[in-house]
Amino acid sequence: MGRKSLAAERRAQILDAFAVCLRKYGMEGCTLEKVAQEAGVQRSIIRHYIGNRDDLVTAAVTHIADEYVAELAESFDNLPHDDRIPELLDFLFDPEVNSDLSDFDTLMNALWTSQERHSQTRELLLNLHLLLENLIFEALTQVYPDSDTVQRRETAYGVMCLCDSTWSMLSLGFPQSRAAMARSTAEQLIERLTEDRS
Repeated sequence: MGRKSLAAERRAQILDAFAVCLRKYGMEGCTLEKVAQEAGVQRSIIRHYIGNRDDLVTAAVTHIADEYVAELAESFDNLPHDDRIPELLDFLFDPEVNSDLSDFDTLMNALWTSQERHSQTRELLLNLHLLLENLIFEALTQVYPDSDTVQRRETAYGVMCLCDSTWSMLSLGFPQSRAAMARSTAEQLIERLTEDRS
């Protein structure tokens, strides 16, 4: 088995450093200098292996989102069908489960904050939400393959919006109990898929 390439190793090191800087300084504070310092490399190394700051942001956002989606998919992929939707909803709405996803939550908050000033950030934020909506849609398709495709898509969108707005509201200081209320609403949306099948 061959050794991991230096390029892949360096990219991972830099992207991990970006995630640390994101937690410490927010999106605006993730300068090439700070990321280089956190990674223990020269700024020129970042430029060589990733590119300019826009390239770094794009690569880091993609990296964090891919990890989040992979973890979400893995968490219910091998479960029996009856357990997949509850597991998905745990992942989306349970504060204890979601506390492990600080990089993703921090990233989402940072993107929302900076999206009005940067069109590139807006596009990344849109792509992240499309990815999440599609993941929910695929989970619903696996469990409810005979339901109407349009209704599954609408349900996936509704669940994603509930999830996104719930975490936004919790960050403003709403009580954690609101997450359980949002989850209950998501369950009701999903339940409509079973009613339409009968």
